[in-house]
Amino acid sequence: MADQRPRVVVVGGGFGGLQVVRKLRRAPVEITLVDRQNFHLFQPLAYQVATGALSSAEIASPLRVIFKRQENVRVLLAEVEGFDLDRRRVLLGRLPNGDATATVEYDLLVVAGGSRYSYFGHDDWQRFAPELKSLAGALEIRSRILSAFEAAEIEQDAARRQAWLTFVVVGAGPTGVEMAGQIAELARDTLRRDFRAVDTGAARVLLVETADRVLTSFPPPLSRKAATALERLGVTPLVGHTVVDVAADSVEMQAQDGQRERIPARTVIWAAGVTASSLAAKLGGDVDRAGRVAVGPQLTLPGHPEVFALGDMVRVSGQILPGVAPVAMQQGRYVAQVIRDRLRGRESAPFRYVDKGNLATIGRSKAVADVKGLRLSGFPAWITWLVVHLFYLVGFQNRLLVFLRWTFSYVTRGRGARLITESVGVAPGDNRTVRGEDGLLPAMHALYRGERDEAYRSLPPDEELTAHEAAMFGREGRLRQLVDEDPARVNEPSPDGFTPLHLAIFGGHESTVRLLIERGADLETVSTASIAQVRPLGTAAFVRRADLARLLLDAGADPNGQAAGGGTALDTAVANADDEMIELLDARGAVSGFAPG
Repeated sequence: MADQRPRVVVVGGGFGGLQVVRKLRRAPVEITLVDRQNFHLFQPLAYQVATGALSSAEIASPLRVIFKRQENVRVLLAEVEGFDLDRRRVLLGRLPNGDATATVEYDLLVVAGGSRYSYFGHDDWQRFAPELKSLAGALEIRSRILSAFEAAEIEQDAARRQAWLTFVVVGAGPTGVEMAGQIAELARDTLRRDFRAVDTGAARVLLVETADRVLTSFPPPLSRKAATALERLGVTPLVGHTVVDVAADSVEMQAQDGQRERIPARTVIWAAGVTASSLAAKLGGDVDRAGRVAVGPQLTLPGHPEVFALGDMVRVSGQILPGVAPVAMQQGRYVAQVIRDRLRGRESAPFRYVDKGNLATIGRSKAVADVKGLRLSGFPAWITWLVVHLFYLVGFQNRLLVFLRWTFSYVTRGRGARLITESVGVAPGDNRTVRGEDGLLPAMHALYRGERDEAYRSLPPDEELTAHEAAMFGREGRLRQLVDEDPARVNEPSPDGFTPLHLAIFGGHESTVRLLIERGADLETVSTASIAQVRPLGTAAFVRRADLARLLLDAGADPNGQAAGGGTALDTAVANADDEMIELLDARGAVSGFAPG
């Protein structure tokens, strides 16, 4: 670093990454910002795009526009495939020029990959219940909501019409509460006079929350006020309820007393749970069950002081901070300060998060705010929410446009971005149902590549799935049906040589693994795939799922059965540096499959 300006690579153009780059504006460094999207998304307002209150361009700013006057920044559009920490290189893929791979070298690396919503081991639900963390998700949700009203307009059957008019929002944190309130206002105010055959005001909006109250991060009095405001808007909060299944036309919920109910609903929106970006695991550090990587007090990776990680994808000295934008922004500013201190030969104090409070809007003139002990609700909280979000929105033009849009909407109760731009569902002849020459669906290829979001988006309807596909994607209803028809299917190899048990483990579906074990799946079957001859326990070790390995061992699996490369599951766990798996296998008497020396 003595002969040239230090090379700083920042991965992720979200709130944290943006702050790092901005605060290094005058630092003597060369910055490369890598993101798989060419824009910064103001995610707290994504739900307003999903309900037609704002357009996508009003909450997203091109990264090159943001940094066009910052001469020490270079922006690259690419997907980060991995990291070579020893050689200090970032491995890139899916390049816009069509090249398969590229590398970027660094002296200092900052990884701010963010997070996505967690489906708690049921990623197959995503195709029925899209998330609200991305712009693509917001646009898909907008199309689903508006398409539901269009379907209700022409539906003649009363029960099916009501299903189209039932909207389920899963998760009663700020995003879920804001989303539910906006759908209720859309149905009761904006659309009321737009349709002729259907009364949009009859729409049901259900807000499902496992905890005993909405907005659990707020003080209980504000939670109660928020629940009351939601009910006045026509939202039904279902606290103490857990979603246990999501299908194309219904949602099944379980109350705290164990009673289950299936509710016909054609539109489900997911705003619950958080799992870290896959980039956290690619850093090779200590990763918890939510995918967060451990970092030290200066937000550096243990053993690699040149590598910083921040935002939703980390836990700091064992502490899990709230998954909100202010945390990532403060960490981004802090990392930039640490880099400047290092360039000057100075020591840096440990990172300390300053909690500035919580805000959540519920609807028109309705919000709650908890700001450093000051608790507000109603109109004062709503004004506070408006001012704060306008202040942090990137770009003067966007601030002005959003302010004008909000003003117009407040006066007229209108929403000018009610466009259906995404196709919803699987059309006849869709190539998602076409298997390739290898007998595999496009969705399976996507999952093998690690592209989980794409895999579940491209999954065809359940009735199109084989037992192997149903196992891999956790579609247990379809799997039960097929195994009931022919019990031999539980152990039949797929076209690429894996049994349903192998595939359920690869897909990470605990309940599906349990089902297959109950149905007599062979725990010692070695896959016949050309890429890997491995037993189910070896597959669990490969995907770093100690919980699934424990299931197999408890069911009688041999701890020393064959794994990848001719070794045992223990060898795979050691290669992965998976301490939890190693401890489990050691306790069960596992040994290495390779000869000593």
